[in-house]
Amino acid sequence: MNVIKSTLIILALSATSFCSAQSKNKTDKLEQKSIEKTQNLNKDVKLTKVQTEKINAINLEYLTAKQVLDNKMKALKKVKNKKINSVLTDDQKKKLEELKKKKKK
Repeated sequence: MNVIKSTLIILALSATSFCSAQSKNKTDKLEQKSIEKTQNLNKDVKLTKVQTEKINAINLEYLTAKQVLDNKMKALKKVKNKKINSVLTDDQKKKLEELKKKKKK
């Protein structure tokens, strides 16, 4: 019994570490994208240091909010597709899948 508990604890900690690492990686990417957007604006309008800091914070806030919305849209699309599939016949589902495959190409 202790072996099972230990194994479950190790798995839980591993999963937490993995999720944390993924989250940090996403945050790092958003920060880098924010910096790039700010640098591009700086090239065009010559920002002061204070403006650069403020605009970078605004860009990061925007990109973070956009990512949240993108994730919600993906989830919403999955729900929509499940509901549509529940209405279609098997033949219609097959045709729809074929159309999706052609569209991806």
